[in-house]
Amino acid sequence: MFEDPIEQLSPTDAGAEFVDVSGDTMTGDLIVPDITLTRSLTINRTGTQVDSVEYTGGKTITYTYSSGLLASYTDGTYTWTITRDGDDLITDITVS
Repeated sequence: MFEDPIEQLSPTDAGAEFVDVSGDTMTGDLIVPDITLTRSLTINRTGTQVDSVEYTGGKTITYTYSSGLLASYTDGTYTWTITRDGDDLITDITVS
């Protein structure tokens, strides 16, 4: 996905995001007017499937799959559950 060591992602009206990628660990700064947020994370995967993303500070997003498709994800407080139709198109996302 990220081939260059430092890749500029698409700029937005608010600013531009720069990400430094080393394997499955990313660090970067999101720069918007008067605010700079710095975040590091580690991506845990099985093959090409992302199982979880661990952020500095302890927050973890965990993903679950059904038949190889994303079925839900949780941050430990909220869970987003994805409903799909017979063609595997997303029809609903609920938060609980």
